[in-house]
Amino acid sequence: MNYITLFIVSLEHIKSIQNEIESNISSDELLRAKAYKNEDDYFRTIGSIYLINKYTGSSPLYFNKYGKPLKDDIYFNISHSGDYIIMGLSNLEIGVDIEKIKDVKPKMVEQTASIEEIINSNEDFFKMWTSKESFLKCIGVGINQDLKNVPSTLKGIECIYENNHYF
Repeated sequence: MNYITLFIVSLEHIKSIQNEIESNISSDELLRAKAYKNEDDYFRTIGSIYLINKYTGSSPLYFNKYGKPLKDDIYFNISHSGDYIIMGLSNLEIGVDIEKIKDVKPKMVEQTASIEEIINSNEDFFKMWTSKESFLKCIGVGINQDLKNVPSTLKGIECIYENNHYF
């Protein structure tokens, strides 16, 4: 049976267990996190590492050529925005994305929405955006292509890519 488990954690919680996290991640991971100038980016990074380590076990983490984090025989994906971090864990390839809803400039819609995608609000835009980004993260390529050509499941439509079904 297929499964998807989602873990959502707030930056507030990550900050409250900062010492525990810092003592349980590698010095390389800690150095990478400390490279961020913005304090919340630091907490998003150590929070992401914390979730990955806690829920995917001790097998080594590596990255594909597009930067997608991977572990052998474990499918997971992570996203953070605003005050939250989300991790999806599954027995199949998975992509997740969250975005803090904010004002969207018309140029952003023009650059990312296809003619068929009707965007009437900031919420519509971010539903489309997170759908596209989740899909691209699932197939392991990240945002490296023209988003207008990426299928959106804004209305819950099934997408087929290379003979695989995505929802």
